[in-house]
Amino acid sequence: EKLEMARNVFVIINADDLGHASGINQGIETCHRTGILTSASLMVNRPATQEGVGVAQRNPDLSIGLHVNVTNEAPDAVDLEDVAWVESELKTQYAAFHDLLGRAPTHLDSHHHIHRNSPLTDLFRRFAAAQQLPLRHYSPLQYEGGFYGQWEHGVTDLSHVRGPYLCELLAGLPPGRYEVACHPGFVTPDLQSLYSGEREEEVRTLTSGTMKEFLLKLGIQLCNFQTFPR
Repeated sequence: EKLEMARNVFVIINADDLGHASGINQGIETCHRTGILTSASLMVNRPATQEGVGVAQRNPDLSIGLHVNVTNEAPDAVDLEDVAWVESELKTQYAAFHDLLGRAPTHLDSHHHIHRNSPLTDLFRRFAAAQQLPLRHYSPLQYEGGFYGQWEHGVTDLSHVRGPYLCELLAGLPPGRYEVACHPGFVTPDLQSLYSGEREEEVRTLTSGTMKEFLLKLGIQLCNFQTFPR
C-alpha cells in the first residue's frame, strides 16, 4: 500500500550554500552527478561564488535558486529588524544572481531561514510573488528539513544524515510535492562553519547506490524546480 501511495510523491533534493566554500561546491556537484541531488541554492556574496557559478553552468539539469545571505556564519551580527536594509540586500543579491548566471533563479530561500523572521516574511513573500519564484515554506512545495546533523547547536548527531534515517523520512512522505533540504560538502580550508564534518556524511548518504535503489523501489519521482509538476 505504501509503495502504491508513493507513486504520487515528487521530491526535490535541494542543497543550500552553493558558493559558500570550495568544498561545498565540490560536494554539491558530486551529489548531483553521482547521487540524488537535483537542485541547489547559490550564495552570491561568498569567496567561492564564482566557482559555484561554474558548477551551475556545467550541470544544466541542476536547478539553481538564490540563497539570500546577510548573516554569513554570525546570525546575530546584523539587525534583522531593519527591513529596509534587508530589502536592499535582497534586491542587490537578486540582481547579482542575474548578472552571474544570465537568468533568474528558479527559487528563493535564505541563509539561516531569515525570511521566516516575522518582520521579513512579508518582504520576501511580496518579492517572490513579484518575481514569480517559489519561496521556501510559502509555496505549493512542502518543506522537509529533517535531514540535518546538528539539531543541538554545535552538537553533531550523524544519525540524522545517514541512509537509514533518510530512507525512513522519504518512505513516510504522503502523496504530494516536497523540497528536502540538505547541506553536502567536503571540508576544505576555506570552510568557516560549525557545520562541517556533517557535510561529508551527507555526501556519502546522497551518493549511496542503496539510496537510488530505495527511491526506485518506492516509486518516488525526483525532480527539480524547473520540472516539478505545477
